[in-house]
Amino acid sequence: MGTLPAQRPPACAGRFYDGMAEHLSTQVQALLEPDAPRVAARAILCPHAGLMYSGAVAPASASRHRPDSLPKPSPIGRIGGR
Repeated sequence: MGTLPAQRPPACAGRFYDGMAEHLSTQVQALLEPDAPRVAARAILCPHAGLMYSGAVAPASASRHRPDSLPKPSPIGRIGGR
């Protein structure tokens, strides 16, 4: 088995989000809501299917929680230990 590259090339760039990093950054920044009231949260569940499907939900969630109230981000693959 060979070694993996240090950085994998993007597999879906341009399919579910803009393929140009500068354009993608501008789109995401436009979706953030810096003046939204921030609250403490024990967890945030939000979709991550691509900007065309769920683009407004994840930035809205990120804009509303206090960063000091959550443990570090962790994608969940299984629930219930199965």
